[in-house]
Amino acid sequence: MAENLRPTPARPRPPASRGGAIDRDALAAFLQRHTGAGRVEPSTTLGSLGLDSLGVMEALSALDAELGLDSSHFLADETTTVEELAAQAGGSRPPGPGYRAGRWPLARPVVALRALFQLLLLQPLLAVLSRRRVRGLEHLRGVPGPVIFAANHLSLLDNPAVMTALPWRWRLRLATAASDHVLDQRGQVQRFIAVLLCNAFPLSETRSVRRSMQFCRWLVAGRWSLLYFPEGRRSGDGSILRFKRGIGLLAVELGVPVVPVHLKGIDRVMPMGARWPRRGTIEISFGQPLRFASDDEYADTADAIREAIAVLAREAGR
Repeated sequence: MAENLRPTPARPRPPASRGGAIDRDALAAFLQRHTGAGRVEPSTTLGSLGLDSLGVMEALSALDAELGLDSSHFLADETTTVEELAAQAGGSRPPGPGYRAGRWPLARPVVALRALFQLLLLQPLLAVLSRRRVRGLEHLRGVPGPVIFAANHLSLLDNPAVMTALPWRWRLRLATAASDHVLDQRGQVQRFIAVLLCNAFPLSETRSVRRSMQFCRWLVAGRWSLLYFPEGRRSGDGSILRFKRGIGLLAVELGVPVVPVHLKGIDRVMPMGARWPRRGTIEISFGQPLRFASDDEYADTADAIREAIAVLAREAGR
């Protein structure tokens, strides 16, 4: 399984091709050792070696450690072939779109504008649409931050519901991790609105995983907390779906506490496919912060966070 693929101990470096780039044979030999695969051809895809998107990132980290490469500019996923990866090591431009995350949404004037929008428009709108109950904020007392808020996903209103439930000291330093393909599907105008008002940034689970992580580390170093919906899509029946391992990656690699968040009833205020919201009751529950060790497995960490949210769901009577 990919979650067991950790950087391997340093070994003697195999021959490199001209210009210091790794040739295909050396890269194929590395991948054989790293994955335990049989024969690796130039046309072999990384996915066929049993690597998912996070496994690819771990393999690139091992590649850096073992062969002394800087693969931070690589774009690779399960569909990337050994030959394409070797070409990137040789300096060719990686195929596909680059990682797009700007820093302008973190500027003080933009943060002030976002706060004004929440205060004058978003909070009154949610008050009209719903009767809101917020529980568990006492768990945030004494927590200096930053943290990762991990919430179940029910509705398009999930993000503003969590943001406006938080005290100002948290919401003013909150960035929302959104799937890169979801942001791209929204078009330029809707993407701009999401970035401006929700401080959304793309979290890639395909070709730009490493660059996404670099941006997350930069945010955390600047004392920004993250809001993330680990299911990756909205639940159609209110149940908690399986979590993607991306939340485990964030929790383990960033080394910050994870605050589980459970949302209830918001799918009845704004159901999937509905054009207009309707009045109802929503509950937002915050759990005790969870902490994970640097050697915890991503999958186990994701399961632990999901279980913590499931406990909040049972306490809320779901």
